Amino acid sequence: MDEQQLRSAPLHRAARRAAWALGLAVAVGAGAVGAEPTGEEVTAAVGSIPEEDLVVYEPEDGEVAHTITVFTDVNCPYCQKLHEDLDAYLAQDVRVRYAAFPLSEASRRLMDRVWCSEDRQAALDRAFSGAEPAAEPCDASPVDAHMALGRRIGVRGTPTMVMPDGRVTYRLTAEDLVSLLEQE
Repeated sequence: MDEQQLRSAPLHRAARRAAWALGLAVAVGAGAVGAEPTGEEVTAAVGSIPEEDLVVYEPEDGEVAHTITVFTDVNCPYCQKLHEDLDAYLAQDVRVRYAAFPLSEASRRLMDRVWCSEDRQAALDRAFSGAEPAAEPCDASPVDAHMALGRRIGVRGTPTMVMPDGRVTYRLTAEDLVSLLEQE
């Protein structure tokens, strides 16, 4: 990227996020107060998150049987355990996409720094292990958009797993998750 592109990148990302949020409001029926979104609406909403706004872990062999999206908080002990077990999910050919859903202001500050890092996977790994990410918070962080989407689709705690068919559940072992996914 040249210098001009670098300067305009945060504005471009902010405009793209605004368009994404508008599309999300339509996808999950922002006008339907109190209505739980359907599985199709959840799938559309989660599918609308740009890949570059997530932290994605792929199976090493490149074989992907299933993809899930996990709303997570780096200070949540259940999320930390899920992340410790990440290799078991990947070994089952499950692609894991992380979205930020901090449950406290301290977590939010850490997660902004993770999502503002050049290497988000390394930063997320560090944050889950209790270390501070090196990056500073930035305007390009998608954490607010992730939280808004999570609330709209019914995320109430972490870790929350969203299946490809829009089912929402909490932490499952890799084996239980694959069993559930194969019932789709």
